Amino acid sequence: MLKRKILYLVALVCVLSVNILYIEYTPFILLIIMILFPIVIRVFLKIQTNHLEIQISMQDKIVSQGDTVVIKTKIHNTFIFPTPNIVLKFRVRYLNYDVDNVHTINSSVRGNRVLELNTNLIMNYCGTVYLYVEQVRLFDYLSLFKVKGECFYNSSIVVMPKLYKPTHDNERAYNAYFSEVDEYSQDKSGDDPSEIFDLREYADGDNLNRIHWKLSSRGESLIVKEYSCPIAKTELILVELLATSSKAGGKNIDYIYQTVYALGNYFWHNEISFKLAYYDISSCNLKCITIDSFEKLQSAVINIIEMKVYKEPYAWNDFWISEISEDARIHYIMSKAYENLEYMDAKVGKNGGCIGENNIILADENNIQEIVDLFYLKV
Repeated sequence: MLKRKILYLVALVCVLSVNILYIEYTPFILLIIMILFPIVIRVFLKIQTNHLEIQISMQDKIVSQGDTVVIKTKIHNTFIFPTPNIVLKFRVRYLNYDVDNVHTINSSVRGNRVLELNTNLIMNYCGTVYLYVEQVRLFDYLSLFKVKGECFYNSSIVVMPKLYKPTHDNERAYNAYFSEVDEYSQDKSGDDPSEIFDLREYADGDNLNRIHWKLSSRGESLIVKEYSCPIAKTELILVELLATSSKAGGKNIDYIYQTVYALGNYFWHNEISFKLAYYDISSCNLKCITIDSFEKLQSAVINIIEMKVYKEPYAWNDFWISEISEDARIHYIMSKAYENLEYMDAKVGKNGGCIGENNIILADENNIQEIVDLFYLKV
């Protein structure tokens, strides 16, 4: 466009020089036309912008990672003359990622016609994606001049993480994991035969299957076994949205989202009640949500991916001073790329691993399926 303007100015200077050197009507008329042409064109373009209606829409507001989102652009020209050239630029920006793409649409619309265009965008990252129109420009037929158009559009898309599902063989492994770590009540008996709560003399109505025949044979009365009462601990997924200094920081956050979604889906699929906790940096509060349906799980994941990342382990620090930590088996999820694990020393020791009954889960691209299957990763 700059070259065209320079050429136009050179041509104007040449015509002006001819008018100075020669007194002729033709060069003079040409000079007048060349002087008035930019003014007429700008007025024409300004009128034309008032006869343009631009609409942008998206059908889907929630998509999955890797899906293609179709952005529909509808340009209605209500003027009798066609638009020479319309340039529409819209920006796609990911929250928590250094990804900021600009997409450009170049087109022209005939008079009193409607033009519909589709732009396909592949959602490579999960999280919240903001879409807004950056500028609208109308150019003249020679692309010498331009004017601003108007199109106010702001929208957002939620890109859900890829869902990893556990293998069938590891479902039995999870049940074995539970049986090893369950605690038993010290105050009352129950029906779990794996642990004996107490021994007492037989009373009318007792189950004969609970008689301890070996001890009973040594005395004059029958001895009955009282079984233990297991204390069911609530599974709790604690999410730490720590920013990493790595160049692949955006992908590292994706791995956290994917691990949270996969582990939550595993609990829900196996009808295991659980809670999901995360730190809201905007309100400086630790939030905890009870998940009892797949819809609540999806809603909680959406809430998490709409959160901004932070540089300190706020979720970890706030969790241990809250009441949430009582009677909960914790699955602490953070990025494997985060190198500073010193803050965990008091609770888990360096490099993470298994926290007694709790798990520290370091999310990484190569171990998400393994995490879902085995529930912890030894670093």
